[in-house]
Amino acid sequence: MKNIAIILFITIFFGCQNDRDTAEQGKESSETPAIDNIVRLTSEQLENASIDSVSLEKVNISGVLRLNGTVEVDPDNRVSLSSALGGHIKSVNVLPGQAVRKGEAILTVEDNQFIQVQQDYLTTKAELTSAEADFNRQKELNASKSVSDKAVEQAETEYLSLLATKRGLEEKLRLINISPSQLTPANIRRGINIVAPFNGVISDVMVNKGKYVSPSDVLVELINPQSMLLRLQVFEKDWSSVRVGQTIEAHTNQESDKKIQAEIISTGMIINEDGSALVIARVKNPQIVPLVPGLYVNALIHIENKNVYTLPNDAIVSFENKSYIFEWIESTSFRMKEVTTGSSNDGKVEIVNYEDLVDKPIVNKGAYSLLMAAKNKGEEE
Repeated sequence: MKNIAIILFITIFFGCQNDRDTAEQGKESSETPAIDNIVRLTSEQLENASIDSVSLEKVNISGVLRLNGTVEVDPDNRVSLSSALGGHIKSVNVLPGQAVRKGEAILTVEDNQFIQVQQDYLTTKAELTSAEADFNRQKELNASKSVSDKAVEQAETEYLSLLATKRGLEEKLRLINISPSQLTPANIRRGINIVAPFNGVISDVMVNKGKYVSPSDVLVELINPQSMLLRLQVFEKDWSSVRVGQTIEAHTNQESDKKIQAEIISTGMIINEDGSALVIARVKNPQIVPLVPGLYVNALIHIENKNVYTLPNDAIVSFENKSYIFEWIESTSFRMKEVTTGSSNDGKVEIVNYEDLVDKPIVNKGAYSLLMAAKNKGEEE
């Protein structure tokens, strides 16, 4: 019985040990990256790959950041026009894309409310004239004690009430583009014009003739094409190189030979989930090429010269939105390392995390072949 117990113990112990080893192997397998950081080639593969190496080179380069984005309009120069009072559209005088001048009638709105406001103003104005005369007369009579103080107070209250009503109606008239000083009983009108507040271009028309609109409805959108902005994206690694006041050179896909000059007026203070930040630049020469909101642009920012460690473009490969290089560690062995890149110029790219790579042989020609070998090795495992 004793021998049987010993045999059972040994069986259980090694069975548990095997399960533990299997579990640990499974865990290691699940944590193994898709690409092994060590790539080994045979002598024949090495010869066929035609691999050569370079070292980090410290050079003085003028940084150039390549950005892309869209054209936007300065919010202060994009206006949504509406009617201060509701009414029916009598006429629409513009089309999208049409240029208009300041004060030009864009559309006409009609309603009884416009008549009523003008009538109320003229009536109040006449009543105020009478009330003012009565108030002055009551003050004179009160000075000689011919009328009581209460009579003067009543006359003053009536005068001030009408004065407040008149001034309120004057502002209403100005809101609907009617001059109070020029309004008389002979020129009361039932329609008012919605006019352009500045020289610009109609970007959209939301109404048609006969439609009833309320004060909250946007009738027309007007933009000032002389006040355009560029809304650009800059990646996190380049964000510190961008500052207010820098000059940007941009172009559209349609007219790449015409250079748009712009100046950065704002840099985003938030890094988005995709690793980019917002940069806003004001266009200096909007007349160089037709610009409309939403138009795609490519842009360059020239940053200050700096002395940095660099590698040739061919030495850097990309995988899953990250940059890598291969360090040549033995005759046929290479170590794959992730790097952070910076500015680029004349075929050279700045390596930000260069500390562990100084004086190390880095694969130049053949780096892409090593990436493919690493990927294939990861898939096989």
